[in-house]
Amino acid sequence: PDAASLAEAAEQLAAARKPLILAGGGIHLSGAAETLTAFARTFGIPVAHTMTGKGAIPCTDPLNAGLFGRYDRIANALIADSDLLLVVGCKLGEIATKRYALIPPGVPVIHLDIVAEEIGRHQRTDVALWGDAAAGLDDLAEALADDAPRLRGERRDYLAEIPVRMAKWREEASG
Repeated sequence: PDAASLAEAAEQLAAARKPLILAGGGIHLSGAAETLTAFARTFGIPVAHTMTGKGAIPCTDPLNAGLFGRYDRIANALIADSDLLLVVGCKLGEIATKRYALIPPGVPVIHLDIVAEEIGRHQRTDVALWGDAAAGLDDLAEALADDAPRLRGERRDYLAEIPVRMAKWREEASG
């Protein structure tokens, strides 16, 4: 991604209190699962995924918010409550967005994708990051590196909600 867009994305991520990463199958095409997991842990950002993005972050990771869209577990509620969405390697198509109705109006969307035509194709995009998922996440991590401890600290309570919500969902689903 270009430097100006990266700087804008980093600024928005640094200001967000309840950001959420939406990962699609592009994570796997890029070989970026480990990069995404490290990014999420370093900056304290939960990760929700599409069916093709499953495994973008380990299923047992406390930052894993599960599937979003039509096959939601807890992620759709997190999307509704978020103050910033970082979309990585995801088309944001009909199934992932519940017929394009899932992304709340007014919530900033940063979209990182290697296929330029997918950025903003189905959903509004505030910051377009055209590039490879792994390289783009590495560049964002570099731009945010000095803020990492502060961000994890400020997001501690928010992050603690994720495993609690997931455990509640598992309990309800098994009963």
